[in-house]
Amino acid sequence: MFVEAGVTPMQAIQAGTINVAKVFGKDKDFGTVEPGKVADIIAIDGDPLKDIWAVQNVKLVVLGGKLVDHEFHASYKNPIPAIRPWRATPQEIEISPRAVVQGSGPAALKVTARRGFDRFHRVTLNGKELETRLVSPSELEATVPPQLTKEVDTYPVMVVGQGDFASKSAPSYFIISFKK
Repeated sequence: MFVEAGVTPMQAIQAGTINVAKVFGKDKDFGTVEPGKVADIIAIDGDPLKDIWAVQNVKLVVLGGKLVDHEFHASYKNPIPAIRPWRATPQEIEISPRAVVQGSGPAALKVTARRGFDRFHRVTLNGKELETRLVSPSELEATVPPQLTKEVDTYPVMVVGQGDFASKSAPSYFIISFKK
């Protein structure tokens, strides 16, 4: 965005590296690659000074002195929690069914909202993440395993943004009732 606004590619790179370190008074330890400084490094394919979009062609990541798998496989979880969600989680959710009988299951739990679900959203029951499937932007389907229906009680169901502790819905309540 900086380059599109008229800043040179070098200035854009410096804005995210050395200039940040200077603002925080940490440029003696961070911001450039030099002996004695702390550095997490990416290697890219291309010359970002000629084409800034080359920074998207990441070929190698070294974080904390260790090589990191940068392919973002399905099991990848961002180690850096977001302060604000980049994809908002719907606040008001509805669940169906609202109750099941003690010891039943597995139970399919339908979670709906006006809009806003994506493949990164997960359904939780009493803080435990459930197997979740995106049906549409307004519907998720989760599986409540039988072991979570053993105790009679009322439990909060929430939708959370995976990898983002701050992105969650208001609770809707799921009842596990006595066997008849």
